[in-house]
Amino acid sequence: MNPLKRKTIWQEERGPDSEKNIMVIRTERTLVNSPKPPPPIQTCTIEIASPFEDDSGRASKRRRTFTVDKQLVLDIKDATLQFERTNLKLNPGDGLVQARYEGSSPFVVMYEVPTFSSLPERKIRYVVGDGADIRFILGDFNELENLVRNLELRVEW
Repeated sequence: MNPLKRKTIWQEERGPDSEKNIMVIRTERTLVNSPKPPPPIQTCTIEIASPFEDDSGRASKRRRTFTVDKQLVLDIKDATLQFERTNLKLNPGDGLVQARYEGSSPFVVMYEVPTFSSLPERKIRYVVGDGADIRFILGDFNELENLVRNLELRVEW
């Protein structure tokens, strides 16, 4: 007879952001109920859903799921350190400016400044996703740091 398994699922939904993207962080912890139970198994994923219009003009969503592991968390931490040290020279009318961190995981972290006409209008935002059309706008640097702290708690070190 197979032992019973107990799953506990935590899910945190963020968004929608200013582009109507949604990010879901999902953690599953599985415990096996047996006389000599193995250690619990914990997994974590990030799913990002980005809206778009298909060829016939209907609203739809592109989705991508990223497995959260040590490497993904280390990539985001490294990106935060590099963004802290970076000083991009930006001028009004430059267009969209992006500094992208592409580590060894498929998760891309971006420092993004949309087009602005005067310095007081300049808005810096941090974006995560696949580096193409799946993205979630975190907002300021504190939100990026909070994401790192949140994911560190969910990954087995």
